Amino acid sequence: MVGRPSGMRGQLAWRVQGSTLNRYRQVITRLGGQIGVRSTLGKGTTFWFSLPLAA
Repeated sequence: MVGRPSGMRGQLAWRVQGSTLNRYRQVITRLGGQIGVRSTLGKGTTFWFSLPLAA
């Protein structure tokens, strides 16, 4: 679940979203990857991640 959960509003929705993104960050960094966000006013936000290739 990356986006705002349907049917949820206000603070609870944003807490759930933040918690979910934090879990993604933990998993990705444990795997040696990177995660980030790019935001452009009026255009939207892009969340990205990269993982190293297995040797």
